[in-house]
Amino acid sequence: MSLLKQISIKYLGTIFLFSLGSILSAMPPDSLFIKEAEVRQNHKSYHSEKFRTYFIDTTINIKEVDICYNRFQNFSSGNKVQIIDPGTIRNFSSGNISDLLKNYTSFYLRSYGVSGLSNISVRGSNSNHTAVLWNGINLQDPLNGSVNLFLLPVGIVDEISIQYGGSGALFGSGAVGGVIMLKNTFAFSKGISTNVSAGLGSFGKYFVSAGVKLGLKKYAGAVRFFHDRATNDFPFTNTQQFGKPEVQQKNAAYKQYGFTQENSFYLSKNQKINTYLWYQNSYREIPISMSSTSGRQSQEDEALRISANWSFYGNVATYIARVAYLNNSLIYDDPEIGVHSKHLSNTKLAEFETNIKIRDNHLLNIGLNNRFDVGKSADFLGDPKRISTALFIAYRIRNASNNFETNISIREELTDSKFGQPTPALSLRVKITPSLQVHGKVSGNYRVPTFNDNYWYGGFARGNPDLVPENGWSEDIGLQLKTGQDLIKTDCDITFYNSRINDLILWMPIEGIWMPVNKKEVWSRGLELSSKNSLNFAKTVIGIDGKYTNNHSTLERKSDLESDAVLFKQMVNTPVHQGNVRFYVEQKRWQVDLIWQLVGKRYTMADNSRYLDPYNLLNIILSGNLGKEKSNWFINLHLNNILGEVYQSMPNYAMPKQNYQLTVQYKFN
Repeated sequence: MSLLKQISIKYLGTIFLFSLGSILSAMPPDSLFIKEAEVRQNHKSYHSEKFRTYFIDTTINIKEVDICYNRFQNFSSGNKVQIIDPGTIRNFSSGNISDLLKNYTSFYLRSYGVSGLSNISVRGSNSNHTAVLWNGINLQDPLNGSVNLFLLPVGIVDEISIQYGGSGALFGSGAVGGVIMLKNTFAFSKGISTNVSAGLGSFGKYFVSAGVKLGLKKYAGAVRFFHDRATNDFPFTNTQQFGKPEVQQKNAAYKQYGFTQENSFYLSKNQKINTYLWYQNSYREIPISMSSTSGRQSQEDEALRISANWSFYGNVATYIARVAYLNNSLIYDDPEIGVHSKHLSNTKLAEFETNIKIRDNHLLNIGLNNRFDVGKSADFLGDPKRISTALFIAYRIRNASNNFETNISIREELTDSKFGQPTPALSLRVKITPSLQVHGKVSGNYRVPTFNDNYWYGGFARGNPDLVPENGWSEDIGLQLKTGQDLIKTDCDITFYNSRINDLILWMPIEGIWMPVNKKEVWSRGLELSSKNSLNFAKTVIGIDGKYTNNHSTLERKSDLESDAVLFKQMVNTPVHQGNVRFYVEQKRWQVDLIWQLVGKRYTMADNSRYLDPYNLLNIILSGNLGKEKSNWFINLHLNNILGEVYQSMPNYAMPKQNYQLTVQYKFN
């Protein structure tokens, strides 16, 4: 394996392309998997409003139209997939991914105050068990394995998709609970379009963004800028102080700015190159807890993300090569105790995959992923590095009538000269009647320890270099019913899931020092219900959507240092009941959404002796389109927590009562 370690990541992409060159040059020039006209026509139909509206919030068989995302599109049948409506993305264009998911999914978002860390829990898993992909690149930080969703602006992406359940065979380490996919799209031959928006809201909220898109016959590109800030000095009821007084939130301001730039070039009628750039700087004051009287902690995050992919499509096979560079910087400052620490990480990635059409209804995917991670911190023992190489294979079979489809996949990863356990998966989709289908999946999953887990050596904490990767299995099976035509439409899904995670890594105090251990086993099981119903009449759509998750996540094996009282108890900060109901009325130029969120009891102690009360939030979103065909004005008003609910998402961190946000957007095509 010493030879493998000597191969620099910057040369690996070149090796891929060079080795492919001889293969591609030998192929006949008219060997087209999809003719250029067909590619563009499919591309247009895929991104049309009609297509997106038809496939919202349901378990779907995704149409093969974008050659750069074959694993998600071609091998996701059997998974529960939710695609966020483009109108919803526009309504949250001045917000972040965390706020959007709170309103339109049944996920639990663990928010440490309005400007604090916002982590996601999918099916009872931890935040580092959900992979976040940006144009196919995994953004999970090698330092802590998670992504702060508060720092991901909605307005810089065009499409948001969510895949529920484990996907380790397709997407590797960390894809245990689910996958969130952020994607930028291109519109060829569309000319120039501009987009400018500005927003303001409660507690000093201010947002502005601008973007320009260009679509020519063989080139499409876009550039977008954004700036966001808020003081967040809202009043709240401090339930931790005597008498529960009304006080003002302190040290919760934030500001962030950044830009993105994307390009897509047709090199020929069967070759294309896409490039992506994303720079962002975020400064956040870390909110103090209710039990604290002072605090001036702050954190500055800076991220630079660059990626490119090359694709070639023929009538027998397609080839895709990706390279990426991710650089993250985190500076933590606490002047009251004299702490100023800087943590850096960077990732270099090269990936190649090919899809081979074996027969009309048989598709083979083979790929190789190579990743080089580096971490640097004054709290680390040395400057840790990690090289991981993964081979993945997937095979899809579907019948001619498209009533049956199954996918078989497997992944083997080599991390620092050590082979991990092979990670297989099997999924299927069976259409029983034109309106009823069954979907299911069995998946092996894993997560390698982070650099913090292995190498931390600061304060009263120590990493553990002897940790082994988390591993486990997840299974789910569901039934989907879709009925109705133009007048009444119904789309219902019920999914039962089961997941076990072995060797769960958890930080614990050992002789006065916090250390991570592998002594845990967690069992998560439950069900997810979703129902989407609409009535269309007289150019008006009235609809009601509901989502509910019942999740039992219990500790099945404990650490030697823990009491037996924690066994078989619900995991902390994990609600059993979570859901929302959305009622909406839509006409041609305006729409009203009423969204009711329910979050159940959450235990704050491992023995379930203490808990946070359940809470209900009622939000209203008003949106209107005041423009014409080429010149459009969009107005969007969010009225949040209009009943003034006093609640906590995480223990002792205040959340605001009534608040609003107004956004005005102008778009010219």
